[in-house]
Amino acid sequence: MENRTSVIFTQIVERPVRKLLLRRSLKATHYFEYCEEIGCGQNNNSEPWDYLVSLEAALNEPVGLWLPDNMIVDGTGIYAHGVELPIDYDSEVPKGYDIIELDACKLLVFQGEPYSDTDFESAVLDCMEQIEKFNPEVYGYMYADDIAPRMQLEPWGWRGYIEMRPVIEIQK
Repeated sequence: MENRTSVIFTQIVERPVRKLLLRRSLKATHYFEYCEEIGCGQNNNSEPWDYLVSLEAALNEPVGLWLPDNMIVDGTGIYAHGVELPIDYDSEVPKGYDIIELDACKLLVFQGEPYSDTDFESAVLDCMEQIEKFNPEVYGYMYADDIAPRMQLEPWGWRGYIEMRPVIEIQK
C-alpha cells in the first residue's frame, strides 16, 4: 500500500438565496452513470452540460450535484447536473429540467492538487477519498447536507478536482 500525502485546499464561501436549474437523473449516483443515462454531449460532458454552460444568467459554472433526500423527486436519482441562477431568474424552464430555490448557505470548498489529465480518474478518486476523511468540526463547522446539494465542478487537471459541501457553524 502506497503511503501518499495529498494537499487539499479548503475555504468557506457564502452563497445567497438563489435558484438551481437542474436536469435530474432517473437513478444515477455519479457522473459516469449520469452520462450513460442522459447521454453525452460535446467534449465528453453530458448533453445537459452543453445547455447549462450557455446560460448567460448563471451565477457560477455548471456543477454535478448529489441531491439531499429532501430535494429528490420520486422516480429520480440522487445525481443531477445544474447551474445556480439569480433568485429573480424567470425564463422558461426547458422540457426535462426543473428549477428549485436554494436558501442562503455556506459551502465548504475542497480543491485538490493539479494533476495530469491522463491521471483524471485516479486523481479525482484520491481527492474524493481525502474529502470523506475531512472533519469540519475541527474548524467549528459541521456538514449540513440537507440544506443544499453537494456539488462538484468540472474537473480540469490544471486546477485540480473541486467539490463543495454545505456546512453550518457549530453552536457553542
